[in-house]
Amino acid sequence: MIAVNQVLRSQTTVFCALLILVLASFFSSFAALLCAALFLLLVPGYFVVRALRVELEPLALVGVSIAASLLLSTQLVYWLSLALGYSTQTILFSFFLWSCLAFAVDFKQLYKKRELAASLREHLPAILGCLAAFAAVFLVLNQTLWVETSEGVVVGGYNWADFFVHLSIVQSVNAGNFPPQTPYSAGIPLSYHWFGDFHTAIFSKLSQVFPAFVVRFENALYAALLFLGSFALAHSLCRSSKDAKKIAFFAALFIVFGSGLAWTQFFGDAASGGNPLDLVRQTNYDGNSHSESFPVMSTMTYLLVQRPQAIALPVFAFALLLAFEGFPSDKRKLLLAGILCALLAPFQYVAFACLAASFVVIFLLKWLEERRLRLKEAALLFLPPVLGAIGFSAQVASVQLPLKLEFVWLAPKDPFGAVFFYFANFGVPLALGLLALLLTKDDLREKKTLFALAALFFVIPNVVTATAFQWDMVKFFSYSWIPLCILAAAALVKLKKWLWIPLAAAAIASPLFFLAWSAQSNWIALTPAELSAVQWMEQNLPERAVVANYWEQNSPVEAAGRLRIAPPDWIGFSHLLPYEQRYDVLRKVYCGSAEESVAALKQYGAEFVLLGSEEKSSFHCAFAFASDPRFAKRFDLQGIQIFELRE
Repeated sequence: MIAVNQVLRSQTTVFCALLILVLASFFSSFAALLCAALFLLLVPGYFVVRALRVELEPLALVGVSIAASLLLSTQLVYWLSLALGYSTQTILFSFFLWSCLAFAVDFKQLYKKRELAASLREHLPAILGCLAAFAAVFLVLNQTLWVETSEGVVVGGYNWADFFVHLSIVQSVNAGNFPPQTPYSAGIPLSYHWFGDFHTAIFSKLSQVFPAFVVRFENALYAALLFLGSFALAHSLCRSSKDAKKIAFFAALFIVFGSGLAWTQFFGDAASGGNPLDLVRQTNYDGNSHSESFPVMSTMTYLLVQRPQAIALPVFAFALLLAFEGFPSDKRKLLLAGILCALLAPFQYVAFACLAASFVVIFLLKWLEERRLRLKEAALLFLPPVLGAIGFSAQVASVQLPLKLEFVWLAPKDPFGAVFFYFANFGVPLALGLLALLLTKDDLREKKTLFALAALFFVIPNVVTATAFQWDMVKFFSYSWIPLCILAAAALVKLKKWLWIPLAAAAIASPLFFLAWSAQSNWIALTPAELSAVQWMEQNLPERAVVANYWEQNSPVEAAGRLRIAPPDWIGFSHLLPYEQRYDVLRKVYCGSAEESVAALKQYGAEFVLLGSEEKSSFHCAFAFASDPRFAKRFDLQGIQIFELRE
């Protein structure tokens, strides 16, 4: 009875403390910021892990709690918002519900202080690696992502980090676009895997922190989380080896900071007379979609610029850890792995498919190994993903995938050329991964499964294309990369120690070049006048207002959180949107008669027209609407005008 009372007392104390914080968030911006950080990044996952009584090592517990919190918190706010409406009150109500889960948790001390301190000392390299990954991403984004200068707003890096696509989702959701229409194609339900941006929107709405600053922190956190998840996964698989910590560290290093041999281009360019500093500043010496020789992007590129992939990769690593440790008898870990997979779909479709396929591979290989069909374990692992797929089946079904057979992806079609292409793009980890067949012996548990997973996700984009751009199948390589790098690390520690540093340097050189190049990007996304237009639209246009503008990539309309009629062509094509017919509508808006402009705007419920430098340089016409009395000029600054249709 005394023990029960102590448990209840601790549960009540935690619940009351969290409840006070939730209530304080209505009145204090600092409390709201703290509340957002706790309930969006830690509390839900930690409570679920503890309520399920899943036993994990300290660092793994931290990582799984954060990864699960990202998914759980966003999902609950989404489903509550469908019923109650998306608002600050709904967000805080979700936090109250998570607080109630405290009564399902036994808050007894999990680890003795001496054991915890010993564990932290033992895994200090992993902690330092996490900090390095966080710092690398945060420092680059801090000086390149939405930096206001006298010349305008800087959004640098590869492809502008696709930032305005994500910013339009975050800003429009927080401006009333819920359930969301596609903000860059008004009237079409959003079918993109947008929940990573929804998580940012929730954090931004509650804390009142501008989304770009939230993104800087979140992406850096995802990088640290991936390093931790990779280390924990590799360490679990090679725990019996005397080199377990070394294998785990190199595996995490390769996964987060590793890439192919694109860096070798730097020496060729320097030998041709290029100034080395200028080359680093002006050239991306890492895999990217604009390179024919090196189109496979590194993990670090994803962590900086591709938000769905950035959040999905650490979840994938931790879910694999739970699945591997769950077989054959830890049903709680299997259930939690299945839950993570179930929640992942609207964050990243490819990651959901790859994680579910990984579970199938693990299950089948265990079956073949044991000659025993574990149906209870299979039910715990597979039932949650099935339910998760059903929950978002309508959203996924609306994406009509152009499925077709296409062999060897973007590699040369001759066998020698294809082999050379992939060795160049996967570099040292691929060579070491193949060596693992010969060198690792009993140091690595589940070696066959790791090879099967690496092979499966490598083969898929080399056989089939399920994306508008064939290049987009590159994401599957990221899920091959994780098991491949674990195999590579196990092989590396079997080589002579003097080889470790040069091989590791060759593996991570390309992303280091990429980080150096990204940090110096100072491209202007919005001019000062366009930023003023953003601020005016935020303050003066109705929520969910549709604004006609040219289909540029970096648009004031997106930054203001309002809806536009047509996306940039590459977004329209890759997201399978009917963009070309909308371009014809916009041509009528800008170049037709005033009557045609009115009719075209009404077709999409638009009442506002932006006329700036992009529109003037792209549409060479008289802009008849601008002199029509039905269009009132509402904003006019340095060549940027916004008209309102009043009819």
